[in-house]
Amino acid sequence: MLAWLQRQREAFGSPFLICCSCVYFAQGFRSITGLCLQLWLKDGLHLEPADMEWLLSLAALPWSVKPLYGLVSDARPVWGLRRKPYLILGALLGAVSWLSLAFLSRGEDINQNVLLALLVCSNLSTALSDVILDAMVAERAAASAKEGGAGCETGTEGEDALQTLCWGSLSIGGLLGSGIGMATASSASPFFIFSITALAPLLSLLAAALLPEKRNTVATSVKLQVTSLISALKQPRIHRPLAFFFLQSALVPSVNQAMLFFSTDVLKFSPEFLAAQGVLAYLGFLLGSVVYSRFISGIAFSSIFFYSQAALVVISLGDLFLVLRLNIALGIPDTAFAVGSDSVATVIGRLTLQPFLVIAARVCPPGCEGALYAFFMSTSNFGSTVSGIFGTFISPYFGVVSGEYGGLPKLLAFRSCCMVIPLFLVHILLRDLSAPTEKISTEEEIVAKMKKNE
Repeated sequence: MLAWLQRQREAFGSPFLICCSCVYFAQGFRSITGLCLQLWLKDGLHLEPADMEWLLSLAALPWSVKPLYGLVSDARPVWGLRRKPYLILGALLGAVSWLSLAFLSRGEDINQNVLLALLVCSNLSTALSDVILDAMVAERAAASAKEGGAGCETGTEGEDALQTLCWGSLSIGGLLGSGIGMATASSASPFFIFSITALAPLLSLLAAALLPEKRNTVATSVKLQVTSLISALKQPRIHRPLAFFFLQSALVPSVNQAMLFFSTDVLKFSPEFLAAQGVLAYLGFLLGSVVYSRFISGIAFSSIFFYSQAALVVISLGDLFLVLRLNIALGIPDTAFAVGSDSVATVIGRLTLQPFLVIAARVCPPGCEGALYAFFMSTSNFGSTVSGIFGTFISPYFGVVSGEYGGLPKLLAFRSCCMVIPLFLVHILLRDLSAPTEKISTEEEIVAKMKKNE
């Protein structure tokens, strides 16, 4: 382990590795708000499942426009720096947003437009920091792939190491945040939880302040950056995986809020148990990282996606078993069954995340790393947003509202059927990943072409 860390320190430098760890740790620590926010919206503001899904889907939209942040950071240095000032801005915005939410939660007559605006800002802060750091990861991952020989459908040690470090840090932050959330599930107020969350971005602020960066005073035209991005997206090796990662989520309706209401209203799961599920989810995330590094790394990406998706289809039937009470007929308590199925699903989900991140970083050509890597991430995030909106609109048609869950089994069965569709897309959209990415024109070349066409 120490030898592995030493190799990464020599390859990428300690300040950069520390910055990655701090930013992702802070991002994971936000898990402290997950259950608290949902229960506050449900029990404090008395929102219906569909209304909650709609509100949280809208609040997550900043994650779907991440290419915009990448384009701006690639094209517009601030004080001669392309990354550091944006990291600092994201951290400050996060601290202010969560502190404002803390004071808003103490009010009695809460304006939902103000609530939505603050939730949007909180997600914007994390998404902005995520884009900037991911751009730096993409730059270094591309260099590592070039040195390690990336003409294959598996990741190099450097590529896997960066993703393992980032997502391992996120898991540790998530464990700490979820642990605090579990310990204070019934006793802590939203004001306390949101105030604690406002401290997490300050860790990112400190790491960003200590990060060295070479000055680049040349501002690139955003229009030229967009041209480069479009040129990259025309390549099949890039737009096919993008289509898959979007459709993998967008074709499947989200039932998260419906299951939350069912868990609290029918199964009578306590806040402490729901928070403990969050802790176990991050433990499963860490376990998935270990399993991938030990047993999965080196397997073709398309095979990982196919068999993982097939496993998730089977595991999704667990929710149907729980709602139909079939687990009780088998002598399995609700809590044990819920923990088991969720933990396995988390581990499998982690197995699909690593190759997704490696693919996204590897195909980014020089000059638009931030924008293209962000486009990959936001496409996946937008797929999740569409999934949430999909679930919002179809839940009432299945008769799923607060207190009425007779149609929930049919909704869950429909969700499982939808999860089968991505299986047919794997070998269509995830082939030829080992082909080299075509060279993207430089700014000078693009300007020359534009003048020639005039």
